[in-house]
Amino acid sequence: MSDELKEIGVNGWRLFLSLLLFIWIMVCTLITLRYLFLVWSGDYTFLRLLLQPTGEFVASDEIRLAIFTIAGALLGGSTLSITSLHKYSAVTKTLDVDHLWGYLMAPVLSVVIGLLIFCMLYSGLMVLNGGTSINSELSSVRIGYLSLGAICSYNWDVFVIKLQKLSKHVANE
Repeated sequence: MSDELKEIGVNGWRLFLSLLLFIWIMVCTLITLRYLFLVWSGDYTFLRLLLQPTGEFVASDEIRLAIFTIAGALLGGSTLSITSLHKYSAVTKTLDVDHLWGYLMAPVLSVVIGLLIFCMLYSGLMVLNGGTSINSELSSVRIGYLSLGAICSYNWDVFVIKLQKLSKHVANE
């Protein structure tokens, strides 16, 4: 009988943890979508609070594309978090408190990956557009930056391995 009570306690704890993580993931995802739609409509005024609280703020092309890359990375991280939460809570039933840190750090990791991908794209280390000029007003350019951010954040483990290889290559030269 005590094994049954123990199993009910473990399942209750897993359900509670799943619910908390679900709320965290949804809040992060909905905030990302809100700001993504704001910048898609051309409204960058929320950045004034972060970057220049006083005076006139003008979003440069670099800032616009960086925001799209970061938003894509956040959406990629959200997609991975949603699928992982389903896998660990519903399929394998192995969701544990140790997983909590990964879910809490996912948005931070996504922002960092988004910034790194933007730097690689903008510097020419990675190429999306065959043209010589990058126009942040073109939807195809915005979607390209958004998509690559999402792909790299969803596959963050592959991205980190590629980054390690690039780092070793640079260190050897």
